[in-house]
This record gives sequence, C-alpha cells and structure tokens, in this order.
Amino acid sequence: MSSHNCQQLINDPTRVTPDSETLLDLIFVSSDLQVIESEVLDLMISEHNTVSCKIALENQKPKPLLKTIRSYKNFDIHKFAEDANKIDWSRFYQMSNIDEKLALFNHSLLMLFEFHAPLKTIKVKQHYQPWYTDNLKYLSKIKRKAWLRYKKSRSIVHKQFFCQVRNFYNLAVANEKRAYYQHVLSSVYNDQKKYWNKIKSLQIGNQYTNNTVPTEFNVNDINKHFIESVPKFSSCGEQQYISSFTMQSFSSDQFLFKPVDVATIETFVSNLKPNCAGVDCITGKMLQLASTWFSEPLTHIINLAFEQGQVPKLWNFSLVKPIPKKKTSVSLDDFRPISLICNTLKVAEFALCAQFKTFLMEKNILPSQQSGFRENFSTSTVLISLVDDIFSGFSSGKVTLLTLLDMSKAFDSLNISLLVTKLKYYGVYGATLNWFQNYLFNRAQLVD
Repeated sequence: MSSHNCQQLINDPTRVTPDSETLLDLIFVSSDLQVIESEVLDLMISEHNTVSCKIALENQKPKPLLKTIRSYKNFDIHKFAEDANKIDWSRFYQMSNIDEKLALFNHSLLMLFEFHAPLKTIKVKQHYQPWYTDNLKYLSKIKRKAWLRYKKSRSIVHKQFFCQVRNFYNLAVANEKRAYYQHVLSSVYNDQKKYWNKIKSLQIGNQYTNNTVPTEFNVNDINKHFIESVPKFSSCGEQQYISSFTMQSFSSDQFLFKPVDVATIETFVSNLKPNCAGVDCITGKMLQLASTWFSEPLTHIINLAFEQGQVPKLWNFSLVKPIPKKKTSVSLDDFRPISLICNTLKVAEFALCAQFKTFLMEKNILPSQQSGFRENFSTSTVLISLVDDIFSGFSSGKVTLLTLLDMSKAFDSLNISLLVTKLKYYGVYGATLNWFQNYLFNRAQLVD
C-alpha cells in the first residue's frame, strides 16, 4: 500500500480475546487526505471491533440544473401585435420553393419572439411538494431526534420509540398525500384527458423525474444505438404481398386532400402542446400567440405541400430526446427515445388526419371493433368487448382461448414500402400519395 501512496490509520488492536489482542481490521487512505481522527469502537456485536475515521472533505455543492426557456415576464401583447402587423408577406407569396417559404415563415416568427420573449437560462427548481404540511415538518424533527438518541445510546427502548415515531410519520405522509391528491383530482375526475394531464403534472408514480443525460454518454453513440436497436425483419415474402395489393384495389373511390381554410388551421394550432418544440425551435405556445398573424401563411404552406405532394426538408428531421429510464444509467439501453417533430408539421398532420379518418370511416375500412387511435374509443371499450366475448363463449359452452401479442418497437418496425402500397390499395393516389412517400422515406434524426 505504501507503493500506492497510501497510509494505514488504525494502531489499536481490533480483535480482543482473553488470550490475545490482534490488529486485523485496517483503514487505508490516500496520503493527501486530511484525516481528523481515527478510533476503534467496541459495539459488542462481534468479536471484531468497529474501526472508523473522520476525513476533512470539501463541501462540493451539486451543479444546478440549467434550462433555457423563453421569458414571457415582460411580454406585451399590444406591442407584439404592432410588430406582427408590420411583417410584409408579399415576398413570401412570390416564392415558388416551399422550403424557402417555410424558412422565411420560421425566421419571421423566431425574430418576432426573440425581441418580445427572448431566450433565458434559468435554474430548474426541485419539484414542489404542496402536501408537505407543518405537522409533517414537526413529526420529521421528532423522528430525527429519536434517531440521534438511539444512535448515541443503542438502547432497545430508544430503538422501539424511534420505530414507533418513524412508522407514525410514514403513515402521516401517506395520508397527507392521499388527501391532497384526492382533493386536486376530484375537480377533473369526469374529464379523462384533464385527469391524466393533472396526474402527469403532479408526477404521481414517477420515482425519478430528472431527464438530464449523464455527461459520460456521447449523443452520437446514443443516436447510433437508437437507430441500430430497431428490429430488422426478413423481407421474405415482401414482394409477394406488395404484388397482391398492387394488382387490385379496395374500391373505386379515391382519397385526395382538400385544401383547408385559416379557421381550421387556427383550431389545430390551439390543440398543440405549448412547450414542445422540434428542430425549428418553435413551440406550440409561440404559434398560438402568433396565430392571428401567422395562420394565413401557415395555411398556405400546408395546402401547397399537399397540392404539390412535397414535404419541406425541415419536416423530415426529428429531434430525439433521450429520457433516462433509471436514476443511474449504466448502458444505452437505459434511455427511452422521445421523438419531437416541428409543430408546423403537427398542424399539417392534424389537417390530413381529420380528412383521412373521415374517409376510412365512410368507406368502412377500419374494423368496427378497433379501439386504438379512434375518438370515443379507449382501452375500456377493448376490455368491455373482450369480457363480453368471453362470457358469450362460456354461455354457449365453447372453449375460450386468448392470445396476446406485445411487439417491441412496433411502429419502428413497419415496412414502409408495404404501407405505401396499402395506402394506394385503399384509394390514396396522386399528390397525396406522393406526400405520404416523401414524408415516410428519407427521414433523419438528431439527438439533443
């Protein structure tokens, strides 16, 4: 140990018997550490005494978690409206390239907010615990004193008292949490969407909420892992399936995207999540605040994209946020990829989805029992239908078998070529089909 620049602190015997005294238990420290004291303690729990030491260490405060946000503290909607009205969109409508139109749209919006709501770096505060009352603080102090007294005396009586205080404190915390959450959730109990959003905002059940990626992980390695972790299925039989769908069609009806008006786009913009942003750094809140002045050029971009069957290059980029699944991430498998797309693309998706869902329902393409991704359907409708089928089978004297499948990375594993072929089979043609192809192929992503 001397060759490694270490020193041994314990000098008194650590194993004492009627016949011998032996120094067996050691403490080695680096020579550069400042040792305050070291000692041997007889706790009467083993033949070996306990060894301990006190070392002077610098009190290193944890680095604060920083976050860059837009500051709306001095935001003035009237001055914002004055500057928004001054934007000249004549050059925008004269452009022929859709990528240039989107670039000018984003630049105008970002410059407007850079002046009225500039970016600001702030410290992220710890999660507020409104259920932690003064009574709990008082019980916590009593518990702390009981623990220190037991730690000093090692008395069985003091230990029993500490256990009683600790159990009472834990029960009081659980009761306070339950009462607070029941009070807050009772106001939104009948609205499922608000109910689950409230649960998410309260971070109920989230044992670990820090979304910061440890510095030892390289973003390029994380990005490569996300791409290579997608299951690769055999292409055997792919051409046969594509040929079978190509040789026929579901019906003679065709789906073509119909241009939308400004009012429809404003409705879709109001449904955006306020704080999410893609690679263009434009949040839903920014589009919502500027909706009066920017909805018309955004409507023009969306209608032009579907009319020409083109997707702006920026819309093909996804910003991937690696969210740690565990408190201590030790491998790349401990990250969950959350893909964020541009909010302007989300509005275009909303417009397409509304028309395409109507087409699928009118032509009876969707199975009547499908509950996923449909309004007024949920896991509850699936369970009701499933239980009804099981009981119907029992009543008819039939044997009931249930097979459940859970595919890993199901949407990442879709065969894009076959999907496009099926879209054409169900009636998607022309510029709308080209838009789907340009959207699904040649996508790119970056990890932030």
